[in-house]
Amino acid sequence: MGLVKKHNSGFGGRGHLFDEREESKRMATVNLFGSEAITSEETKPFTKCNFVPAKQYSKLNAAAEIEINDIPKAARLEIPNRSTLARIKGRINISVIVRGRYLQEETVGERKLHLYVEGSAEEDILLFHSELEHEIRHIINNS
Repeated sequence: MGLVKKHNSGFGGRGHLFDEREESKRMATVNLFGSEAITSEETKPFTKCNFVPAKQYSKLNAAAEIEINDIPKAARLEIPNRSTLARIKGRINISVIVRGRYLQEETVGERKLHLYVEGSAEEDILLFHSELEHEIRHIINNS
């Protein structure tokens, strides 16, 4: 199963067991929010995850917009593909919609290319965002 660490909660001593998946999710969250762990250009995120209010008619509780307009061209052309998004989503319970269009400069009344992501929890969206960053780096390194 992998490395499992015990984290004592202080409430009755039962504690909580963290496995590698939870640790990687926690580290992804730490890296997304700009802790001192990000020091080099290699680990600098290409995208920013902006949480927005979820639509009233949606059954999902969390929503975010991730702008992909300004990422490198090879990744910008690959990420919006349905098969690429399906591979990134994996087993995460989220919905992803590609919105906007590629704009080289700001245009009044038009939105830049971005992903609208809805999920049952903010953690799902953060996990998707970290997987997206990983996929962008993979595309750039292989092009």
